[in-house]
Amino acid sequence: MIHTAILCLYVVTGGGGVLGFIPLPEAFPWLIALLLAGVYGTVRTSEGKNKDPKSKGSADTQSERVDYGRSERIQDSMAMNFPDGLVLALDTKMKFLFIGGKEIPELKKPRKYWMGRVINENFHPSINLDAISQLKKTFDGDATEYEVLTNGKSYRVTATPIAGPAGKHHEILVIIRDITEAIKLENNLRKAQKKEKEFNILRSRFVTLASHEFRTPLSTILTSVFLLENYSGDDYETEKLSYIDKIKRAVHTLTDLLNNFLSIGKLEEGKIKVDVSPVQIQSFLEGILQEVVSIRKAKQDVVFKFEADYDWIEADKQLLRNIVVNLLTNAIKYSPATEEIRLDAEVKDDLLKIRVTDKGTGIPKNEQGQIFKRFFRGQNANNIDGTGLGLNLVRKYVRLMKGSIDFSSELNQGSTFIVRIPTTKALKNSEDD
Repeated sequence: MIHTAILCLYVVTGGGGVLGFIPLPEAFPWLIALLLAGVYGTVRTSEGKNKDPKSKGSADTQSERVDYGRSERIQDSMAMNFPDGLVLALDTKMKFLFIGGKEIPELKKPRKYWMGRVINENFHPSINLDAISQLKKTFDGDATEYEVLTNGKSYRVTATPIAGPAGKHHEILVIIRDITEAIKLENNLRKAQKKEKEFNILRSRFVTLASHEFRTPLSTILTSVFLLENYSGDDYETEKLSYIDKIKRAVHTLTDLLNNFLSIGKLEEGKIKVDVSPVQIQSFLEGILQEVVSIRKAKQDVVFKFEADYDWIEADKQLLRNIVVNLLTNAIKYSPATEEIRLDAEVKDDLLKIRVTDKGTGIPKNEQGQIFKRFFRGQNANNIDGTGLGLNLVRKYVRLMKGSIDFSSELNQGSTFIVRIPTTKALKNSEDD
């Protein structure tokens, strides 16, 4: 970045005096604008007092002719190399006195074509009737600036009055800049900052949840092992089985936690791909039910109902297992020990439909729009162990398999989650489309 400094523009007049000085801004385009204004003012002043130094009979000295030529070369060089836009000088009738800039080829007309013509709404995408009206106000002495978004491009237009004799403004300097890339860069920076902020929040939640969620099952395992060591003999067989069951449930919980945390990273990196293979769906789901039996609460029943036009489908076994296990685990976790949980599956018309229903705590209406967010947990679930990752992962798995997930829930009445996953035939049809 260029630090602010003071730049003196010495204007060669008949008296050889100094017109004044202009602060040098940090932005390069503004520097060019001010320099152009100074050069243009010099040329106009010289023209007002003298004839063309190049004409015969002129009384100007050789030095004045050199200065005049140098001013023209500087003016042309600066104007034609003005980046990302156009430089214009207009008179009070809105006629072109000067035009330059690297965007001139975009106008489809040479510089000479525009000289002396009146600017109109067909000149450039950044110029319309309202813009012309704003530019005219610049002759009152105040600078004008506005931005335009058109045809996928963004422009910033700045108009500055050029000081004339007796403080009057007979010309204005107009800078048109293409700021499309700058805006894209700014938007990308904002997105990056937002993602960084979200990442920091997620990292903090992860550390808090992980430390708590891992500590609980580990404590359960340690306590159960300690108590088992103190039970010996056949008289304590019931107690032993109870503590062994607790250990199994704790290990199952730890395994699911680790799998969920690992899955987050793999999903973010795009490492999880759909791997389709033949699945005997009924026996597959019955096997999953046997897995979750160890974590269900006492007197808690899981009812399974299956209907199908055919038994075999093609699907990703691992993703399908993760979906069903997460939904059943949630149903068990948030349901009372005496309430029934239902798993219904249906295969029909190249579609696998899975429904998991519980009569648990339910989800408050005002929180239902957030349940698929990572680490989100409802206010009525604070006293129940969980990470808030399960449903977020389920939705990602379902989307990978080109499926959909819906739910309905009533507070203290329970919830129903419905997953619809197309079979291989339907998947192939969607890919062909």
